[in-house]
Amino acid sequence: MLINLVSAEGLEIHTSYYIDEERAYTIETIQHYLDKFEVKTDTSFGLRTEPIWIYLKLFNPTDKKSKNVIRFPYTLLDYIYVYEYQDDVLLRNYTTGDLTPFDTREINTNDFVIPYSIEAQQSKEFIFKIDSSSALNLKMDFLTQTEYHIVEKTKMMILGFYYGATILMLIYNFILYLMIKNRIYIDYVIFHFVFLFLQLGYNGLVFQYVWPDIPEINLYFVPVFIILVNYFTIQFSQSYLNMQKLYTRIYRYLQVLKYIWLLILIMVFFVSYAVSIKIISSLTMLFLLSLLLASLYIFYKERNAWVGMYILAWFFLFMGVLLIEFKTIGLLPVNLMTEYGLQMGAFLELSLLSFALAYRYNTLFQQYIDATKKLEIFNKELEHKVQIRTEALIELNNTLEDKIYQAVHEIKEKNTMLQQRSKLASMGEMIGSIAHQWRQPLAVSNLIVSILKESNNMNKLTKEYMNIKLQEIENNNMHMSQTIEDFLSYFSPKKAKEKFFILDVIQQAQTLLKMNLAKEHIDIYVDVHHTIELNAYKDEYLQVLLTILTNAIQAFSNTSNRHISISAEVTETSLSLSIEDTAGGIPTDIIERIFEPYFTTKHEGKGTGIGLYIAKMLIENSMGGLLEVQNTKEGAMFTMKSFDNEWAIASKF
Repeated sequence: MLINLVSAEGLEIHTSYYIDEERAYTIETIQHYLDKFEVKTDTSFGLRTEPIWIYLKLFNPTDKKSKNVIRFPYTLLDYIYVYEYQDDVLLRNYTTGDLTPFDTREINTNDFVIPYSIEAQQSKEFIFKIDSSSALNLKMDFLTQTEYHIVEKTKMMILGFYYGATILMLIYNFILYLMIKNRIYIDYVIFHFVFLFLQLGYNGLVFQYVWPDIPEINLYFVPVFIILVNYFTIQFSQSYLNMQKLYTRIYRYLQVLKYIWLLILIMVFFVSYAVSIKIISSLTMLFLLSLLLASLYIFYKERNAWVGMYILAWFFLFMGVLLIEFKTIGLLPVNLMTEYGLQMGAFLELSLLSFALAYRYNTLFQQYIDATKKLEIFNKELEHKVQIRTEALIELNNTLEDKIYQAVHEIKEKNTMLQQRSKLASMGEMIGSIAHQWRQPLAVSNLIVSILKESNNMNKLTKEYMNIKLQEIENNNMHMSQTIEDFLSYFSPKKAKEKFFILDVIQQAQTLLKMNLAKEHIDIYVDVHHTIELNAYKDEYLQVLLTILTNAIQAFSNTSNRHISISAEVTETSLSLSIEDTAGGIPTDIIERIFEPYFTTKHEGKGTGIGLYIAKMLIENSMGGLLEVQNTKEGAMFTMKSFDNEWAIASKF
């Protein structure tokens, strides 16, 4: 068996190590294989899951009793099995570690300390079994009790200074956040607050003072807080460097990393500590490196001091993380630099970022002051320009009312002309319809007159017979007179609201279009209750109805089912009159344009393209209603909607 020699108060110390790769040995069997143990100058075994056996022999060559301690400074060792022998007799054995209750430790401290004593000219042997899924940093300090107290005091001073300074800076920046209400400061506070807790967990202090009886939490605390530190590092960097507005690609890349860290956070609770800590350690290094490169790129673009301070701060933290990572995986030994390198790097990073935030704020505040001064100058120039423009506007306004009145008057005249043109366009059809309706009554009257003459010549004309025939002539004349009244009523509209029954308007329209309907063999089915009454512009309402019916009549082609349905629907707030035909519908590519002025699909000379435009204008502008069109299964349906606040529905059945 190879040995090495270290002295502590004159003691001869021999240590050797054995990796139990197959987990084949117990304390009873391992003692027979001490010759397999080897001396190790580097006691960092990295991230291993196999237990490590340590054989330790101590000899006191002095003539006085020695009281000393063995100290394992690495605080995250899961299980430490301690066996103490003297003259091959087991004096004591116990188990301590990060996954055992805190009171299993013989000395109440965050690291692992085993006190012992050796009589003069005597020796002792220790066998340790270290079984841990975290990094196996097995450095041992052999100290006298006096030396241990000095080391412990130095350690607590370093940690106390670091934690105290960190807390003071966090309080200071939190107060700044309350004063300034800038998100960067709260992101800074959250990030360093989480990082502070990670340090407390890594040093074993949070276990010592918060949950000493629940060691199971230690399986998750460090991995979870490493993930949270990475997450809030991204959060702070995004806001500090204003990535969302200025560097969107880097911002999105870091957003993806944030989601990845959240997924890994969930993974921690489903995989072993050994697996999760390896993944987290690897990704942390890659993440910090990519963040450093991104910040260097931003510095290349910005070239300002506060971005440079940010890079320098992360460089120091990166170096501290490198020290602890390399110590964890066994590339660096455990010493003062690797043991406290993270705290030193974190303190420098904390201080530099605090200065950077102050510098950044002062820079932006100075820019704000400069911008304010420029704005004042600009406002004065603008006021002068506004004054000049105001004077010009006042002068323009003096003549504007006259111009507006003239323009409105011209628009009204134009709309009136369009409306009259629409009526004149349909006048020819109306005159033809009236002429047709007059021919038959005139022919009947002429026939009656001829019959009366013949009867008189033949002396067969009686008084009773003559009265009957005269009554027939009178009925024909009354029918012709009513036709003239309907025609004159339509072309000489009253421009005032009046109460009228919807059914009367429909019947009047049927009368005016009777000849066209008969010629095209089109039937009209009316489903409108006779009590529905409106208070509106009757003649304009009739004009819209005639326009829609005329367009429907002209739309029929070679279809056998030729009819038009008119129906009404009354609600609490509106009345809808629907005119639905079976003419095949309107092509979908033009249905949105049929209400445009001068848009027509008819042959030249057969349509003006203003009928439906005027109809929509009358319903929506003049009467405050709504005119809509949609295709149905067999044709098209126009809907004239009126609302009670404008059209005052006077009755409802």
